[in-house]
Amino acid sequence: MRYIKTGYEIDDLFQFEDGKVVCRKDARIMNQRLNFVLSEYRDKLSAIPDADVYSCAQLKEILVGRLQVGQPVTVKEWMETRIGELRKEGRGSYADMNIYTLKLILDNIGDTPLQCITPAIVLRFIKGMTNLSAATQQMRLTHLKARINEAIQEGLVKYDVHPFTGIKMPKPGVKLLDITIDEFRRIRCLKTCHKRIGLARDLFLLSFYLCGMNLADIVEADFSTDEMQFVRKKTCRKKSGINVVSFSIPPEAKLIINKYVKRNGRLDFGYEFSYRNFQRYLNFCFKKLAEAVGITTDFSFYSARKTFSQFAYDLGVRTEIIEYCIGQTMKENRPIYNYIRIMRKQADAAIRKVIDYTEHPENYSLE
Repeated sequence: MRYIKTGYEIDDLFQFEDGKVVCRKDARIMNQRLNFVLSEYRDKLSAIPDADVYSCAQLKEILVGRLQVGQPVTVKEWMETRIGELRKEGRGSYADMNIYTLKLILDNIGDTPLQCITPAIVLRFIKGMTNLSAATQQMRLTHLKARINEAIQEGLVKYDVHPFTGIKMPKPGVKLLDITIDEFRRIRCLKTCHKRIGLARDLFLLSFYLCGMNLADIVEADFSTDEMQFVRKKTCRKKSGINVVSFSIPPEAKLIINKYVKRNGRLDFGYEFSYRNFQRYLNFCFKKLAEAVGITTDFSFYSARKTFSQFAYDLGVRTEIIEYCIGQTMKENRPIYNYIRIMRKQADAAIRKVIDYTEHPENYSLE
């Protein structure tokens, strides 16, 4: 409930009864004037298109002239706008995932105005995905929640109750993508004349030596110096926290970089098609690599990131340093992250420790 203040005053509450001013000499005149004001607000309210999509607070702001009436933004319009922005940012893969999410939304709840999305509608969306895996449901709900939060930040919508209030996100089973130290050493020692297997081996090791750096960041990185400093594409739009990662490129990574680096500092893997096609090509290459070294568990490019993190954790590297190394979004309430030089020094030490472990595992007791 919201109230609109008028310019009329009474001396005491007993002078107002059943919606009318009473017990005053000017009661008749005041009631006429209040009725006139009320009729104006009623006319304004009836003229608002799709008034039911606005919250009570928003309707008040419109009636008193502090908020413009506009065509309500629908979930389709907003998500298509965001998808276009993702493509401009070079995040085509993530844009494609949002396209599929939008299709599921339209199939289950229709092209609903953003302001009309409620916890009940989100639950209806979840119910419509019961035939999908928990991991897929979680991903699609995460996309919708992210787009809603962005709309709130942009001031497009205001909710008295956030649409995801009380919503329990589906939890997929843990998918173990890291590999063992023995499997890692088999990859590193692999000698092959097979181009695809060799490419998969090099990219896996390069990502691992660069703290599990994502493929999207590797193909855009400048390797013309001995220092790596970048912001992960996945977290570059985060409004809070520190996203810059800086560390020295280890010699082991340099050996691989020198095989592919061009004069402009970028890596050239000899693939001339789109990034999306390159991802598909690498998936096939990694499958062949797994077969070549005898890995029977789930294995992909992302395994390099998971394996680096697992090795670092097993070696006792502090969690916040691992987060910094892999480019996880940093929380501002950790004062040490105000000192990138300090973090870079600790990151370099952590990287060196992990690489040394892969070369001499017998020197470490992880029990």
